[in-house]
Amino acid sequence: MVIVYSKQHILRVFSSTHKIARVIDPEVDRALEPREDLPLWDWIDGMDLIRKERVQLEYFRSAYSSSIPETEFGKLWRAKESTLGALAELIAKHSRPVQVPIWKFAGRDCKRGSILRFLLNRVNAGADGPLATGHTSVGSLAARRDWSFVDAINVPFPGLLPPPMKISHRRLLPLHVRRVQVVLGSICITAALTSVSGIIIKATTAVLGGALLLAVLVIGMIICRKRLGIPKTAHYIFPGLGSFRELAISICADRGRDCG
Repeated sequence: MVIVYSKQHILRVFSSTHKIARVIDPEVDRALEPREDLPLWDWIDGMDLIRKERVQLEYFRSAYSSSIPETEFGKLWRAKESTLGALAELIAKHSRPVQVPIWKFAGRDCKRGSILRFLLNRVNAGADGPLATGHTSVGSLAARRDWSFVDAINVPFPGLLPPPMKISHRRLLPLHVRRVQVVLGSICITAALTSVSGIIIKATTAVLGGALLLAVLVIGMIICRKRLGIPKTAHYIFPGLGSFRELAISICADRGRDCG
């Protein structure tokens, strides 16, 4: 399989990037339409991009296997009349096709396995944390707050990574667990009120009893959270997208004859 970074391919990357960025970055203009005739400066401002042309040139060269001339890029990046389409055309003009290395299994070409290995090599390049595998959930990478994996997937295969959704970890818990948490929370409030009331009426037994019950409940809830592996903060998921293995299958289905 060969990935050609054509002008239309790159415009699809821009569009897909915006759909994801507007969910995770509050500085991104949600109403921005990344069309071909969009003024480049509107794209830069709407996407909250770093304006330094050297930074962007290095990024585009790396992301698209491109050898864009510095002078040509600088002229386009600074010109007020430049458009998003002109940027895509410049990148496409100087980009090289990327070959997905064929992986063989039992003497036969394995297209899905080739795509999976290609994706994992891109995602794991320079990774600081645990390496992703075929069974790794794409959403689990978002929990690390390092969004570099988005480009690793989106640049070669735009549109297959759906916009993420921010969810509360509490909503992921089974219903019976959530009900137990509600009951324990109510008992905690009751225990706290009992202690406060005991202080007001100078009832030592009520103060100690309420404080002891509250301490036991809080410690129990902390242990329960750790046992269930519930993170403390909300996180993002990619609806309908599971593991990298499933993503590779989706790419094969999208590419049609390339994975025949």
